[in-house]
Amino acid sequence: MANSIYKYVWDSTHGTTTPFQAPTALSGRAETDVKVRVGNTDKTFSTHYVFTDTNQTHIKFTTAGLPNVGDPIRIYRQSNHASRLVDFVDGSLLTSDTLDENSNQLFNIAVEAYDKADETTIGSENFYFSQGTAPTGIVAGTLWYDTSSTPNALK
Repeated sequence: MANSIYKYVWDSTHGTTTPFQAPTALSGRAETDVKVRVGNTDKTFSTHYVFTDTNQTHIKFTTAGLPNVGDPIRIYRQSNHASRLVDFVDGSLLTSDTLDENSNQLFNIAVEAYDKADETTIGSENFYFSQGTAPTGIVAGTLWYDTSSTPNALK
């Protein structure tokens, strides 16, 4: 499966010539779909980072965008999911390129959703069903339904 997220930590050996792997974007969409976040700050393409190759699979930071030593770096793809890239029209020529672009957009969105879900901590939480009383031995992060309240409440 194609990764949509790459994570790094900036160290003292990195500089403006250090290439970082970037997720593959649809043809011609890397500048809008590939995003870079350093710490909690989103970076701007061409101001803070640029692509190092014509395939747009690696980025490097500009002098204006250099992170500090120890800063976490998150390079990720965020495909357009608000609108379709392809609109099929009756009577138009249907090509493999058009079909590929359509299916690749859907594939990228699915991979991005999977990767984002994999980053959440909800899978490590404890879940219980309750009939109105709290389960015993609960710790922070334990979720349970209080069925004695109306409406039922997740506690």
